[in-house]
Amino acid sequence: MKKTIKVFAKVFAAGLLVCLLISTTAVWADTGDTAHEILTEINVMVNNQHRDLPDDMRPFVSNNELFLPLRAISEALDIPVEWDSDTFTVYIGQGSQERVDKTHLEVAVVTVPWSLDPIASVAAANALFSRQVFDTLVDLDYETREVLPALAIHWNMPDAQTVNMELRPGVTFHNGAPLTAYDVQFSLERGADSPYSALVLGVISHVTVHDNYNFTIHLVEPFAPILRNLASPIASIVHRDTFLAHGGDSWYSDTDDIPPMGTGPFVFDSSIPNVRIELTKNHNYWGTPSQIDTLTMRAAPDGFKRFLELEAGSVDIAFTGIPMDLPYIQASSYTTVMRTASLNIDYLGFNMTKAPWDNPLVIQAINYALDTQYIIDTVFDGVGSPALGPLSSLAWGFAETEPFTTNLDRARALLAEAGYPNGFGRPVEIWWNIGNSTREQMAEIVQETLAQIGIEAVAKGVEWAAYLDSIAMAEHDMFFLGWVAITGDADYGLFDLFHSSAETASFIGLGGTNRTHHNSPTLDELLEQGRAEMDPVRRREIYAQALEELRNNPSMVPIRQGEHVVVVSNDLSGFTLDPVGNHRFNRVFFGSTMDATDGTPREINVVVNDRRQIFSADMRPFIYGDRTFLSIRAVSEALDIPVVWDEDTNTVYVG
Repeated sequence: MKKTIKVFAKVFAAGLLVCLLISTTAVWADTGDTAHEILTEINVMVNNQHRDLPDDMRPFVSNNELFLPLRAISEALDIPVEWDSDTFTVYIGQGSQERVDKTHLEVAVVTVPWSLDPIASVAAANALFSRQVFDTLVDLDYETREVLPALAIHWNMPDAQTVNMELRPGVTFHNGAPLTAYDVQFSLERGADSPYSALVLGVISHVTVHDNYNFTIHLVEPFAPILRNLASPIASIVHRDTFLAHGGDSWYSDTDDIPPMGTGPFVFDSSIPNVRIELTKNHNYWGTPSQIDTLTMRAAPDGFKRFLELEAGSVDIAFTGIPMDLPYIQASSYTTVMRTASLNIDYLGFNMTKAPWDNPLVIQAINYALDTQYIIDTVFDGVGSPALGPLSSLAWGFAETEPFTTNLDRARALLAEAGYPNGFGRPVEIWWNIGNSTREQMAEIVQETLAQIGIEAVAKGVEWAAYLDSIAMAEHDMFFLGWVAITGDADYGLFDLFHSSAETASFIGLGGTNRTHHNSPTLDELLEQGRAEMDPVRRREIYAQALEELRNNPSMVPIRQGEHVVVVSNDLSGFTLDPVGNHRFNRVFFGSTMDATDGTPREINVVVNDRRQIFSADMRPFIYGDRTFLSIRAVSEALDIPVVWDEDTNTVYVG
């Protein structure tokens, strides 16, 4: 019986035949979990010429799969094959002899920040940069969103308005200056006064310094989630003296004379505005030191071009946004697609100040009418998941409520109960901001869906500035926006979207953040209790009540919980995704650093002609004793040549 793996030959000329003739004499070896049949007598025919191979090149059979030692592959096929025990990497083919360990990381992003100041912008690009160059007092666990030590090692909150903290000793800024409590005082008080960082740090009244390492943060009101706010890149600690020497103004992307000065894992080197930012390794970093020496973050606005550059090897990580070519990207053998749910919610908002949107039954009806999974599949190419409410399921304080399962009959019944059995007597408008194609597509789907329950609607594109201004002045019917709970806490995810005080409070001149003009004394009280309550169990109960209130008296249709999609080169390891999007690059490295234990199969990197290959679990190479083995199917896929194994005669035909 023959098993054939058919591929097109690229590496070898047509007609090349390599025949490995293997006798049936065998012994058994135990390599951890699996017993392997080691074949002891080998005849090798290359182009009909017999070739002797020593005994240490014996292949073996495991789970009906034939494995060959690397030396046998190299000698039989007459191509260079190298094993790097330091990085657990097999190098096959051209370039293996001249390879150089890679220590530069190239990251393609949608845009680079216009400002290098942590508090000068709330944009994702700014936060991503800040996470590399600066540090915060505390950090958040990626999965649990629990608070972890960072620049501060000890803290306590004697009440909901006071935070006592102690700094980590021995931390220095990039210029060698020691981190002190005076830098913390300067950074936080400055951030509290900035309109861009007010939603995160505006609750801070002042900071009292006790000595170089101990200080107290005083809040303007009881605010239990302050620690999660302090973990945001917006709360990054800057070097006071350097900033003042810079002139006390913001650091911009063309700053080279007095660069941004933090304590983070990377040091600012240079930048070209709107093009690229160059960083170097901080060799004196207090935390996990970078495994790479230099880092470039460069702008590449076209998402698919970012991927093509990655596939070509000119970049190592590409941030994709919403990839419309995801199936093609996933099919690439040179890259890996990484996905994780985010703290973002895309929603359809209403104007609660006028009829019919002041009737909760109407908005419940539209929640029942819209098929959010269909919207995600159609508009977002399946990226993301149906929102389970106005708060991301990853946020601390999230609680499930009864879902609005798509049901047009239920929607029609609720409209009739609300007094609108035949629509609203006028066409209503669904606004989307011009230039945002995903929102335009969503508006068209909503328009079609509303028609099915008797509501006449018109999709209308509005320029961005007028879009926000008109929504702030309550001139709208429906609109699309998104919200990210950037602190990972329910307070940030809910208070500024729904509390009545956020209806008029201006955010960086763009109007209030409560754009549905939700005004509920019941909800206001719950949100105020939630941010003041110190007991975490009681806080969770409060937010569960708040989410139930928002389910019964909604002002929006939560459509989609976002998803981060990042494509990385296959020769990159150690990269993990942060649900907020503040990914760290100091933990990535090229190759593998897995521990080796003789007799235990393990994953090994395989680089063919300078490109890393990924193999399915049953084809992973591994070490046994002092030899590294590769399956014949892996050889076929790696070198792109046909391989046939005749089990009846124990013969392998390659080429």
